[in-house]
Amino acid sequence: MHLMDFSYEEEGLGCAAEEHEMNQPDLLHQQNSIYLPGLVSLIHHIFQSVNYCPITKEELVHKIIMNSFDFDERKQVEEQIEILEKLVPDWICTKLAPTGDVLYSIKKLSDLNSVESRAVIT
Repeated sequence: MHLMDFSYEEEGLGCAAEEHEMNQPDLLHQQNSIYLPGLVSLIHHIFQSVNYCPITKEELVHKIIMNSFDFDERKQVEEQIEILEKLVPDWICTKLAPTGDVLYSIKKLSDLNSVESRAVIT
């Protein structure tokens, strides 16, 4: 009888853990999205420093990590860039270089605030 009770408790914990795991990505996505407007400004500054020339994905991710206290993991930066590509595709875009590298570029805009405001996930 004691084993049955223990088994039941384990199932209850397992179920709660599964629910927690299912909600975890949504929570992380919402928490990470607070960085997007700041990331827009940082990306703009990075491209401004290279006269708006296209740069490789590797270089962009590296520069973001080096110039931001909000990001310290490559994967996190890449995810945030992908979100920006979906939210503001008219501002940031990619193309494939003949070498196979992914190149990023942004459009030079006079109103960066409009891009920042569209980079907010609700």
